[in-house]
Amino acid sequence: MQKLNQKSFIAPRPESTVHSGLVKFRWPILDDRQWRYHPALLHPFYSNEQYSSAFYEGYADYIDARGEEDRSTTYDPWEKMLRVLATTTHYVQDRIPIVEAGYRQCQKGRCPEGSDLWEVHSTRTGRDGMIVLLMDHLKQIIESNRFDHEVVKETMEKILFPISEDLSIDFYFLLPELPLALPSSGGLH
Repeated sequence: MQKLNQKSFIAPRPESTVHSGLVKFRWPILDDRQWRYHPALLHPFYSNEQYSSAFYEGYADYIDARGEEDRSTTYDPWEKMLRVLATTTHYVQDRIPIVEAGYRQCQKGRCPEGSDLWEVHSTRTGRDGMIVLLMDHLKQIIESNRFDHEVVKETMEKILFPISEDLSIDFYFLLPELPLALPSSGGLH
């Protein structure tokens, strides 16, 4: 048994070629004193619908589509966008001191690839992968809900990340180009 914790949850679009997704789990059954997986066709909750892009067309992801189908109450998509934005902001803010420390400690080859210090300060770790995943999810939410890009831009430009004593960049500057987005003012403050 595992304790249930409230954490950020994000799931990329299910991919049939690698069988990623949420409902691929099948219950094991004890058969002649040996554990075997219950056949998918006989499992009442097993489904391949998550692999059909038609199912979640118009939604940010499969989770939104599934939730909309099962939801008895509605939710505010702007609130969801703000929550994902806040979570992404937190990850980026946590990354800043790690990169700064890495820059100080790893100059002149003092952190060879694969070393402990390289692992701690590398920008190619799961931490950055999560930031990229969150930013992609954020863009999907914005696109699928057809939010006014000027309002989104103004919201993101208020979130500043210090990169030196007298220079900051805003969140909008960090976000890869939004389709139909307005040209960025540069993002430097």
